[in-house]
Amino acid sequence: MKTSIAKKVQVDSIMITVLLLSFLLFFFLLLNACGMLLGDEETHLKYLNIYSREPMAVISPLQNMIFRIIGFVIGVAAIFYFISLLTAEAVRSRGHYFFLEWAVYISIVGLSLFGGLLRSIGNQLGAANIYFFTIFLYLTLLFLIKKYGKELKFTLKGFYLLPIYFILFYTMGLPGWAKLFGDSKVIEKYETMFAGSFLSNLPGGTAVMIYLLGVLELSIPILLLISLIKGEFKPGRNKFWMKISLVITCLTFMMLCFGLTIIFNFAGATNLLFYFIFTFLILVSISYDWCFHS
Repeated sequence: MKTSIAKKVQVDSIMITVLLLSFLLFFFLLLNACGMLLGDEETHLKYLNIYSREPMAVISPLQNMIFRIIGFVIGVAAIFYFISLLTAEAVRSRGHYFFLEWAVYISIVGLSLFGGLLRSIGNQLGAANIYFFTIFLYLTLLFLIKKYGKELKFTLKGFYLLPIYFILFYTMGLPGWAKLFGDSKVIEKYETMFAGSFLSNLPGGTAVMIYLLGVLELSIPILLLISLIKGEFKPGRNKFWMKISLVITCLTFMMLCFGLTIIFNFAGATNLLFYFIFTFLILVSISYDWCFHS
């Protein structure tokens, strides 16, 4: 009897917390949707420069348009959160989670677009925070399925991984392209950064290590494209190529973290450690089919 009561309280506490998270995300996304959708260039510049060490002074018309698209997407997500709250999906004894599932999924799509925009302008810290936020929401969806999938119907399971493909594609592909085919100043920046460290004394110097990282990073989009073509994002499919891409991604983050640690860049190394952890969690989730089995 005591065990039954304790279990009920535990489940209730989880769903109450989900309800609180839904309210928080509704408020957060609604206000930021208004800022992105209705804001002017100055407002968009503030979003573009979050956490940036080299803030941009101007914003292009294309970037303004992308912000309005992102604002629309996360605004739709906020509406779904509101409906979910209005119907009390999270705390009903026989909830369906239809609106909550759509709200979280659309949030992931909108945030992945925002992260891609930040990554495209070289705002690494901003893109990192969006990466962690987005993967957290993805894992939240998987948790709901794992815990309540037997009783409830989740309609979007076959599409959960698609935004993750997109996030990994630009997170690894854009830096890899810059290292291999970008301006010579990219390599010079790294050579200056690691000057005096033992990496600069290796055969070929720092440049060889940077080119190696570029090859690893640029291999990820190729592997992900193969994975997409083979339909590995679908439920029940063997995710061989995606698993390889995630392992190489973790390896790359490990190497980058090691490099920043030896020059005592604690903030950068910590970010890369979190990159590794969240990417590892994606790998674990697809390895154990959290998305498809309850």
